[in-house]
Parts: sequence; C-alpha cells; structure tokens
Amino acid sequence: MMSDELLNWERARETGIDHNSSLVVVDIGGTRIKLGGILNGTPIDTTEQFYVEGIRHGDIVENLANCIEDFRSKNSFNLDGVIVTVPGFIDRDFDRVLKCDNVRELEDRLLASELTRNLNVPVVLERDSVLLLKGEYSVGAAQHQEDVAGIFIGTGIGASYLQSGHPFRGGGWALEIGHIPVWSNLQNLQSSRNQTLEDYCSGAELRQIAKKYGVSIDSLFSLTTDNSDFSTDLDLTLRLHAFAVSTIISVISPRVILVGGGVVSMGGYPFDRLRELVMVQAPLADWNTPVDIRQAALGWESVLHGATAFLEDSRCD
Repeated sequence: MMSDELLNWERARETGIDHNSSLVVVDIGGTRIKLGGILNGTPIDTTEQFYVEGIRHGDIVENLANCIEDFRSKNSFNLDGVIVTVPGFIDRDFDRVLKCDNVRELEDRLLASELTRNLNVPVVLERDSVLLLKGEYSVGAAQHQEDVAGIFIGTGIGASYLQSGHPFRGGGWALEIGHIPVWSNLQNLQSSRNQTLEDYCSGAELRQIAKKYGVSIDSLFSLTTDNSDFSTDLDLTLRLHAFAVSTIISVISPRVILVGGGVVSMGGYPFDRLRELVMVQAPLADWNTPVDIRQAALGWESVLHGATAFLEDSRCD
C-alpha cells in the first residue's frame, strides 16, 4: 500500500506524469519565480527567473500559466505535466492554497486544478521546503542521510524533514516554522495577531534593515562598519536563525540538519557563527552529542532534483 507521504506523487503517476515525462517545474518564491525543466528524468540546463510582481496584475494563475507555456515554447519540448512549489500552506487535497503570506493572490485558489484547466496537463503542488530537501537528499549535501531535516531561509522561512527519504507531513502542513509566534515580552500574549519568526528574521526583514541603514541588501553580511546599531540588528537576525535551527533540533532530533535558502547563500553569511550559536542553544549542548549541521549545496535548483526523485520513488513503489 502506498504510504501517505507519497500519495500526492502516486496521484501524479496515475494522471500520466512519470520519470520519463517532459515537465516544467515552477518554484514560487516570495520575491521571485523560478522555472526549470525535466526531460526523461534529467533537469535541463536552461532556467528562467522573474519577479512575482510581474504577474500580480490581472489573474495571477492565468499569468503564471502563460509564463509556463512561454518557457516550454522557448525550450521546444512537449509538455506532459507541471510541478509547482508553494511557499506556504497547501490543503490536504494538494490543490487549495490555504495561506501564502508573500503571494496573497494565491490564497484560497485551487492552484493545481486551475493550472490544469489553463494548460491541459496534470499539475502537482508541493511545499517548496519539501522539494528543496528532497533534492539535497538525492544529489546534494544530504546524500545517503536517512534522518535529515532542512530549514530554508529566504523571503519567508520554511522547514521539512525526511526519514528514509519520506517527508513528514503531520496533519498536512507540518514544520511551517516561519509561522511560529514570537513575543518581545510576555505581556503581548493577549494580542490577537502575534508577530512570527518570519517577521523578525526572514529575507523580508533583511530588506528593511538594508533600507534602514541605506545599504545594498546583497552586502549586508559582508559590509564592514563601525555602526553598532547595524551590527546589533544583524546579530539579532543571526541569533533568531539559530533559534529556528535549534527549535527543529529540539522537536525532531534529526541526525543531520541542512540550512539553506537565499539568505544563507548571500555573500559573507556567517555560517560558522550560526553553527556555534546553534550548538549553544540546542538541547544537546550539555550532552556532548552534536548534530551534524550542514549548508545546503544546490540552491533553488534542488527542487528540480527533488521532483525527479519523488517521481522515481512513485515508480519504484
């Protein structure tokens, strides 16, 4: 019997998508949308990126479908199906987008069904953090690791967990760590809308820090400055990243944890310092049993390898 973790991909196979299909993979981020292709189980060399802002005007799903068709046409292959990552909460039907803070136009849309009608091919939805980790597990920094978690820090913050290559989903959207409520003090516990971890240390917050100090966001972690306020703000951001990683370690107890995403790949990001902070905060600090903390290796293109790996899993089941 097919395990719950692979039902989405089993349904994909039943609609005709398999490891030999010609596919477009769409990675919807909070700031950019990335497109790639898979032909006969192998990612193609050509990729494309554009800002989410470019498809907000008008119907966002129709605009996205047009971008997918344009990408397919430019690369001259027949389209058998589409795989789409969503940076937010997907309903248990793997169709409705429940919550997507950075692309709110997608909320409450039956994204898979609507894209299927526009493109006339099957569409598979998956959480971005699940495909990112699956790709790293398949051909990246987590190869051969049967017990691995991942946290990915970009415009938002997401996490996922694989055990023997199978994602943990809980009741449907497990490990949305960016939405953990965070209080500056306990008096705020009565507030109706709490600040979340994403509000304090995601890429969106880093843009605000860059704007506050009049610097380029790309130079935040490599900039040398005597401004103590600037250094304090960045240090708090890094400590909150460590808090997020430590929380995953406390809740799941993985043997290996990968940390990646657009923020972590920025020039000068102090990964060694992050690792030090995690080892102080994590519960294992006093037990002399360190967790293997690694930096993700593949970038966003890990979703291409993750999709390929899931299709291979469903074929072999």
